[in-house]
Amino acid sequence: MWYTVFTNAFFHSSIVHLGYNMLNLFIFGNIIEIKERGKFFLFVIFFGIFFGNLGFSFFSDNYAIGMSGGIFALIGCAMVLFPNQKIILPLFGIGILSKIWFAGPVMAAGELLLSFFAEDSIAHSAHFFGFLAGMAIGFERRNRKNI
Repeated sequence: MWYTVFTNAFFHSSIVHLGYNMLNLFIFGNIIEIKERGKFFLFVIFFGIFFGNLGFSFFSDNYAIGMSGGIFALIGCAMVLFPNQKIILPLFGIGILSKIWFAGPVMAAGELLLSFFAEDSIAHSAHFFGFLAGMAIGFERRNRKNI
């Protein structure tokens, strides 16, 4: 059904999956929500979920669950709008202080590589497509503010 493009985002495969999404939601979601407000925040999340799932469907005939496409959309959008914002990059189980202009591409490149080479049940391509969707929203928002 058409609505599963969004409802699957509210299910997660494990507590670790949910925890990782919530950590990144806290880090990147706070930046977008505080600086751009709630309606825009929700738009980014749902746009990322939709395009993350759409991108995933091109590479797989399986179903995806989780909100990672929306979370990565927040990362991509924050990277475009606030590139010099410092965050804690959760990398290999440790937190590294970084600016978003560095953290975003590192996370996206990792997901792109994993989408081709990882043999796990994680929808890495949904993460990457969500990131691209967030970047597109960020560029559009930034261009509108400059007009």
